[in-house]
Amino acid sequence: MAVYENAVREMAKARTNYLKARSNNADNIDELENKYFEANNSILTIANSCFNSSTTLEFVDTYALSQLAKVDDYSFMGCQNVQISGFSSTSLQYIGDFAFNGCQAMKLASLPKSLMTLGYSAFSRCEGLEELDLSACKSLDQISDYCFSYCKNLKLRGEDLPSGVVT
Repeated sequence: MAVYENAVREMAKARTNYLKARSNNADNIDELENKYFEANNSILTIANSCFNSSTTLEFVDTYALSQLAKVDDYSFMGCQNVQISGFSSTSLQYIGDFAFNGCQAMKLASLPKSLMTLGYSAFSRCEGLEELDLSACKSLDQISDYCFSYCKNLKLRGEDLPSGVVT
């Protein structure tokens, strides 16, 4: 529990520092808070249900998260307005069940070569998702059921999948 609490505190601190640095008007900080998430390199996991159903979160900057190994179950589920900068610079190995389910505004995602598992319904109902680059995911060995269900704009071709993937 202490690891989770420290991660949440670190995330909140990073977000607040970002907003303060970019806000000329202190009154706008409350309005902008929770719209942007930027964290430092010490975060290894985005915890279970961490941002689940946030209606205000709009952008997650993952480029500073080179140590990130896990996006846990339900982490961003239902965050309808969120955009993710991509995970290609991370050490991500696992994207959990329902992790991005219902993130309707997400248009593209790049995934790292270290990714091994895409959980059950991980990107399901991401209706805006148009592009998902799996070509670098040489360690990917499992795409769980319904991972991309109801992603009506997503075009995944067989050549985009690494050989040996179990779907």
